[in-house]
Amino acid sequence: MRRQISCSRALTIGSCGIILFASCQVVEEGFAEGHDPEFRPVKLYYENCTGEVAMTTYYYDIDGKNYLAHWQLEDSSRSSINYYEHDTSGNQIRKYREFSDGLTSDQHFYFDAEGRLVGEDFSRSDGVEGKTDYEYDDQGRCLAGRCMGLNGWFHGDLYFFYDSEGKKTCAGIYRGQDSIGSIEYSYDDYGNLTGEYWDFNGQWSQTFHYEFQQEARQTYTSSNVFIRENRWFRLKEENFTYNDETGGPSFYEYDADGRLIMKEFIRSDGLSTRTTYQYDSTGLLRSSLREYHDGITANFHYWYSIDRKLLVRTFERSDGGKGSETYRYDDQGLLVSGEVENFDNWLTGALVFNHDETGLLRSGRFEGNDGFDAALQFEYDLHQNLIKIDWDFSYGGFQTYTFTYEPL
Repeated sequence: MRRQISCSRALTIGSCGIILFASCQVVEEGFAEGHDPEFRPVKLYYENCTGEVAMTTYYYDIDGKNYLAHWQLEDSSRSSINYYEHDTSGNQIRKYREFSDGLTSDQHFYFDAEGRLVGEDFSRSDGVEGKTDYEYDDQGRCLAGRCMGLNGWFHGDLYFFYDSEGKKTCAGIYRGQDSIGSIEYSYDDYGNLTGEYWDFNGQWSQTFHYEFQQEARQTYTSSNVFIRENRWFRLKEENFTYNDETGGPSFYEYDADGRLIMKEFIRSDGLSTRTTYQYDSTGLLRSSLREYHDGITANFHYWYSIDRKLLVRTFERSDGGKGSETYRYDDQGLLVSGEVENFDNWLTGALVFNHDETGLLRSGRFEGNDGFDAALQFEYDLHQNLIKIDWDFSYGGFQTYTFTYEPL
């Protein structure tokens, strides 16, 4: 049975925040508004009454901004890559889409000095254009959206209605004085907007369902200077190989609070280690104990900057071996250089690093004290988690580390 919605004007009109809508022609994806800062949208599921089904997956940069998304129809007949830009206040000011069939669309969003969305425009490479203006009252509450080609297809007015607690419950869709449809909104227990149901008076309908990810309330630093502190993902597995001759996996174990408490490494030549970790109350890793299969142990200690960057790591083995790592950062907090002594129980020398324009570490150079150097390359997934480090040594050898992650 189709749902019917009555959006009475007797309901309180209130603030609507940023609203990005969906297109029934191109199936433009929306973006959930009003979500708690501890949550972020990660997927959007779409369907309409004609049987069209699609999914959008959102990706975030290291600063937490949504910079990319992938949209695809369920039957894979069409897809798009969506690129986002933000202003210095974090407002999304542009969305650019490249479709698999060659079509592109460009959308710009405009904000006033108070950070309210006041307008947007839309253009598509086939010549379709549109714009929408948003109206607010003197208390800063959004009253309506005046749509003159919203997302290139909708012409009409949207009026937003709220309950007594200020939560948006529904919207009326009008063309002139005629009511042509309505929108119903649903929320989870945290107040995140999880659903939108658009009903054009039984003639056509579409549904959006948003899936959210909750950030970790406590984060923990890593023993690896290249692995960033992360509120959304944690390491699941690490793999190491040297010259494709020896290597093996590392497995991670976490406690109920999300602390890494144990890492087990098993190498193909029979070497294995078990490392346990100790943190302070703020989540900084302070020490770790590595136990080798042959009974040798190694004690590690860690020191961090005020902004939680690893500065020094030292180790001392029960057989007398010892070493250290020292790292330096620029004014933006980017890792720029380091010195290592007996790093991984064999490397001594200096390191320099290079970053791309987004601040991601992309390459490095190791200048060894023992007659050989190495070039380092770093790769990332779409969530900008580090997934691979290659060491290419000047003597012809190489070693590779790969990392896999799981959501928190």
